[in-house]
Amino acid sequence: RVLTVDDTGALHAVLRLAVVDQSGGLTLALTPAKLAEALAITRLERASDRPYSVAFIALDPVTTIPALEVGMQMANEDDDLQLVFCPAAENSTAADLVRSRFGASDRVLLMRQPLGGPEALAVVRTLSGKAELHRDLRAARSETAAQRRDQVATTMANQSGFAQEAQFERALMDTFLLNAPDAVYFKDLESRFVRASLALAQRVGLSDPNELVGRSDLDLFSEA
Repeated sequence: RVLTVDDTGALHAVLRLAVVDQSGGLTLALTPAKLAEALAITRLERASDRPYSVAFIALDPVTTIPALEVGMQMANEDDDLQLVFCPAAENSTAADLVRSRFGASDRVLLMRQPLGGPEALAVVRTLSGKAELHRDLRAARSETAAQRRDQVATTMANQSGFAQEAQFERALMDTFLLNAPDAVYFKDLESRFVRASLALAQRVGLSDPNELVGRSDLDLFSEA
């Protein structure tokens, strides 16, 4: 999925002609956005589990600085997003500004307008594949970490003499609630306490957090 950020719409028109109409079977979704709405759009699509792989951002002499700031925010919020900044030919300082903000980042590319069709298509193919590889690697690392966590929990449960991992997890929760300095609690749909930390119990004048179980705030405080 590709996002084009350009207040005039010219960059989107060029990319659509160069990329979508000549993609040769490559499935692409090309979305236009104005600079002021680009960050909100990327956030919305990420929340919908449809993140963009590449963002083409136009840099004209008037909006270069704001566009770079938006690009930095987008990059900070999505570690996989690839950025292509597209300065106009007369924007001679754009390259220096991009380097000063992003350094030698391998996620940032500079392509001067007007863009050539074959070149733009090659960039989209390469960067989309790169973003996908990044996401696959992140998912694999997350899965490996989860498996390692489960293995450690099982091993520690066995070493601790707990027959079931669930018992071990409950013991961890008990230890946490007894030692946490904060007011930690869990409630049911009727706003009654299910579990609570010792610190919370002591704040309301109780010595045992189990005394809170089944009570609500109206049992502890005045109605006001």
